[in-house]
Amino acid sequence: MFDAWISPILQWLELHPHFILLALGLIGLVECIAFVGLFLPGTAILLALSTLAAHSGVSLWSSALVVSAGSLMGDLLSYQVGRSQGTHLANWSILRKHPTWLPLAQQFFQKYGIPSLLIGKFIGPVRPLLPITAGSLQQRPSVFFIISVISSLGWPLMVVIPGWFVGNALNTDLPLRFWGELAAAASVFALLYTLNGFWLYKGGQRHHSQVAVLSLVALLALTFAWPHLAQLDLQTSALLQRHRHAELDQVMLFLTGLGDFSSQFVTTLIIAAWLLWRGSRRTCLFIISSVFGAAVLSDMLKAIVGRARPEVIDTALSSFSYPSGHTSAATAFALALVVIFSRDQSASRRIVIITAALLPALAVACSRLYLGAHWLTDVFGGVLLATTTTASVLWLIERKTPLPALPATQRRQLLSITLLCLVLLSAWNMLNNQTIYAYSTPTVEQLLPAH
Repeated sequence: MFDAWISPILQWLELHPHFILLALGLIGLVECIAFVGLFLPGTAILLALSTLAAHSGVSLWSSALVVSAGSLMGDLLSYQVGRSQGTHLANWSILRKHPTWLPLAQQFFQKYGIPSLLIGKFIGPVRPLLPITAGSLQQRPSVFFIISVISSLGWPLMVVIPGWFVGNALNTDLPLRFWGELAAAASVFALLYTLNGFWLYKGGQRHHSQVAVLSLVALLALTFAWPHLAQLDLQTSALLQRHRHAELDQVMLFLTGLGDFSSQFVTTLIIAAWLLWRGSRRTCLFIISSVFGAAVLSDMLKAIVGRARPEVIDTALSSFSYPSGHTSAATAFALALVVIFSRDQSASRRIVIITAALLPALAVACSRLYLGAHWLTDVFGGVLLATTTTASVLWLIERKTPLPALPATQRRQLLSITLLCLVLLSAWNMLNNQTIYAYSTPTVEQLLPAH
């Protein structure tokens, strides 16, 4: 039924590529509007449009951004409708015809709380229902907005990236094997952060030791295996450099500043001093050992492996490439913060804390690839090194007794200090990074021929 009217539209868009971004944004909006998204095969259409966008030369970043914007607008519109209707929502004719929709959405929201807005974004049947349900249950607007921004940035990537890769594959001479390997690598990358989140969610001495050992084994395996993945590294770097944009460069320079040693060093010292002042000596020892331990081990492994960096940046960086120091520092810092902030929290709050902490670390890792500072396997190594270090330190510190939870007032104070330090230091580093990460695209672009 849908093919009869969707196919002609897709064919028309192929002839008029300047309308593709508008179509992506509109489908992202409609897919997330209450009830409407239930009757629209939005995911399939977005996949098709993303393929068409790449094939027509539209960038991945532009495609993902407009879908994110449309998704966020759909969420906010549905939330506002639900908030204004309140209990009267159940009287809508569509809900009288389908009396189970609203109770199921309310049950899902009440069971999982705030995380349901994150989880539900990736579940087709509940995606269009949760925002209006949250509004009808009078969820706080500020909390809803923050969660919606996060989910609206994440969900579109899940549907845009696969389609865009297919479309881009039609424009390049790269073998199909590369796209399969890249998809597998992206899945492993996502799995690493997911497993970190699961470990922090479960907690416990047994899990600390298991994660430390498994991460160490994986790190050692990757350290010996990366030469066999050199072709994947080279082609991935070349692909990213072909799709750089001046506006996105600025975003990535800011994000990479979050992982700069100066940002991590100063912020960690300030947090440690604050924890000492509050009498939390063991927690202070934990975060210092995790972050600085990861930094020291990263430098040692760089010196041992001695891997050269990608030839993208005009002025070569002084240190070696493997593993990524920015990635290991940002990930260790994020993992340590999750441990500190999630103690004695409910399951739903732990999920929010884990997500909020790990997403910036993931963004730092992606910025290192985008800026041409590291290879794909470098950031993998950085994540594994940080996980090994943090899990080992936590296991040693908690051998006898768990780390105590900070009082709610202290957690709020610590969060304010952390955010203020990171934002100011990253903005300061961004000025210096403009020069450090100046690049020349033709050098890398030649590695990825196009039709």
